[in-house]
Amino acid sequence: MKTSRIMRLAAAAAIAGLTLVGTAVVPAQADTASIKVTGIKLKPIVTYNAGQNFIGGTIGLDWDEDVDIYDVEADVKVNGKTVATSVPLAPNGFNYNRSWGAGTVQLTNVKVTGTDANTGDFTDLPVATPANSVQVRHAVDPNSIIKYKRVGKKLTFKATVRYISATGKLISVGKATIQYKKAGKWKKLKTLKLNSAGFAKYKIYLKKKRSYRLVVVGTNVFQSASTGPSKKI
Repeated sequence: MKTSRIMRLAAAAAIAGLTLVGTAVVPAQADTASIKVTGIKLKPIVTYNAGQNFIGGTIGLDWDEDVDIYDVEADVKVNGKTVATSVPLAPNGFNYNRSWGAGTVQLTNVKVTGTDANTGDFTDLPVATPANSVQVRHAVDPNSIIKYKRVGKKLTFKATVRYISATGKLISVGKATIQYKKAGKWKKLKTLKLNSAGFAKYKIYLKKKRSYRLVVVGTNVFQSASTGPSKKI
């Protein structure tokens, strides 16, 4: 067996979708000892796109010189539940659909299709899959906003913050924190409890003008986010 080599699949094909070979499943002919997944290392992502979002990283394979690999596939689990089967893999990652949800993502049940010079073609040959996991989070709606209005000493804040769910529905992030800048550092003013529509209002009486921003602390479901600093209000 040769030392580790990266799968000879085109990385560009992964981004394009990696079309599957349309052959019927036949009994495996190759020796599973001749093909090995040497490691899976994936990078966390935020699902900005409505459809596919590419999870990058490294998926390494090692195989005998008499073997040619045509396709590599795996099942995808999110929070321990299988959400997709036979998903095409490339050496640099795979396409992830936002509809599969957010949370801890794992690749399981890796299978390979190819040919062995000694034993012939093989399809969907199971290969031992090493432990792996990566975090996927939904994006905060880019239209989320905080508005400021001052009338004399009264300063009113109106905030709307939601994230884009697996189905595309906008869902409240639950809470967000107003911060103000003092001596070059951001300080907490108020943590807002957002309603089901992601909205909250807050007011204070303050003569001094300061710069403000809104901060959202991410969870296992959605990303962290913040607005840019306001002008002094």
